[in-house]
Amino acid sequence: MLLLTGVVVVGLVLPAAALAPAEDATDPATAGLDATPENGTDVNVTVGQQLSTVIQAEDAEVRTEVEEARFEAEFEAKNESERAEALADRAEELRERAEELREQYREATEAFEDGEISRDAYARRLAVLNARAGNLLESVDELQNRAENVSAVELQAAGLNRSTLDATADSLENVTGAGPRALLERFTGQSEGEVEIETENGFSVEAESEDGERSREIRRPRDDDESITVNQSAALETARAALSDQNGTWHLTRASVHPESGYLKFEFVYDSNGTTGEAEVRIDGSTGEVFRLEEEIEPGDDDHEEEDDEHEDDEVDELALVVAEGSPAPNATVTVQVLADGDPAANATVTLNGQAVGTTGENGTLTVTPPHGKAKLVAHVDGEDAELEFEFEDEQTPHLSVDAVSENGTVTLTVTHDGAPVEGLSVVANGDHVGTTDANGAVVFETDATEELEVEFTKGEFETERDYELRDGGLVPEDGPDGDDHEDEDDDDEADEDEVDNLALSVVEGDPTPGATITVKVTADGEPAAGATVEVDGDVVGETAADGTLTVTLSDSDDARIEAEYGGEDARQEFEFDDHDDDSEDDDDS
Repeated sequence: MLLLTGVVVVGLVLPAAALAPAEDATDPATAGLDATPENGTDVNVTVGQQLSTVIQAEDAEVRTEVEEARFEAEFEAKNESERAEALADRAEELRERAEELREQYREATEAFEDGEISRDAYARRLAVLNARAGNLLESVDELQNRAENVSAVELQAAGLNRSTLDATADSLENVTGAGPRALLERFTGQSEGEVEIETENGFSVEAESEDGERSREIRRPRDDDESITVNQSAALETARAALSDQNGTWHLTRASVHPESGYLKFEFVYDSNGTTGEAEVRIDGSTGEVFRLEEEIEPGDDDHEEEDDEHEDDEVDELALVVAEGSPAPNATVTVQVLADGDPAANATVTLNGQAVGTTGENGTLTVTPPHGKAKLVAHVDGEDAELEFEFEDEQTPHLSVDAVSENGTVTLTVTHDGAPVEGLSVVANGDHVGTTDANGAVVFETDATEELEVEFTKGEFETERDYELRDGGLVPEDGPDGDDHEDEDDDDEADEDEVDNLALSVVEGDPTPGATITVKVTADGEPAAGATVEVDGDVVGETAADGTLTVTLSDSDDARIEAEYGGEDARQEFEFDDHDDDSEDDDDS
């Protein structure tokens, strides 16, 4: 709950009428607005505005808590399929609310720019929208947590995926940043100080509290070009120049590239004489201009100054990891460069999604190939880390395991996902609907096919397919382990030429213990299997190199499971650790 802890701030205007709540207490975003624009950029907060904002913020929070409790009770009473449907409906509801808040922000900004409402009224609207958006984001987080415990197949069948929830959260960015948050603190009496706001060529809020805390936010419109043509190194310099304090104490901690949205993001920390802070800067990928900046700084004690004086000259102040050559894309090779205090860092260790991929050369560069989805690169130099992330759209079909048996023209298909049967899949074989999987994930049908059997599985918005050859009275899978449609027929032909009879997985380097890094090798019929998918404890960690090897890191738990999939076959290694004594058991399936 928000509490009104102060009633007087620097520059407060306190007319007698302000001691009463706004006329329309039902919606402080539209209540008691002064349509007279002021001169200057200062925002004045009245006690009446504070009281009304607190009431509305608390009301929104209570409504959210009641709503979440009701949904949780209904959710727990449903089966897996019904839960997925409920989550999808809830996600759509939250998306619509986010769109409403976004529209209210746009309308308020236009009204202020057109002189229809005062600066103070506009600031108050943003404060209320920030409170509402904060509650909405909490609901999105709860929804994401619930979705993690529901079958990915059922979620996709219901039309819910990660990008749906991410888009909802992203749509609230205009009212959840440092600026609106600082306004909310003033309009609820949580802090005292000065606030400035303006919207010339974008939106800008600067706030400073009496204890010296400062925040700054800038938002500017972007063009419609979502391509990335700006060099990341140049974008970094632009981002650094936009920061408020140019005395060299802003240090880059993370860089990320967002090809699907056409921008580059940089995160910094500030540390100087006890003063600390953090900032995020986004650069438009086509214009190279700053379109979003959030910055927060707070003073600390003076003890840190002595620590700075003791800083060793040879220690790294800033470690950066940037793209030096190439355009980031899934499975596209790029060259990254590690910079220590602006100079190339040789022999820096680089990991990709937690797996070591090599060390930098004399010029600080290393060639890497990011996979689909999120690719997180981390460089390590002298105890310091630098991060670089690529985020690509990743709506891959959840992997189904299909056990296919054919006997005298009768086909039995049993479908599972993560070991659990998948019920309710509509099955079409060679263009004919042949049934729906039952509670055991099975469907049985007759077929007169003599050469090939193309099977499609659908449920709601989920769909995938498997292709089989009828050979010696049995079914032999033609497609890869994910069962996704092949876009390149030549690739299909090449895959069909090499049938795998025996897939094996073995440890070739390292000692399997909790938390250990080891190298595994996958072989198909005794030959290295390049491109085999490897999972550790159910999570995909990468694909094998040309020699069939991949370096993986085990968790700190008492057991571990490594699985490899290649050409429709799979192999497995399981380890059980007792007092850190490793005990491995081969369980190769072919």
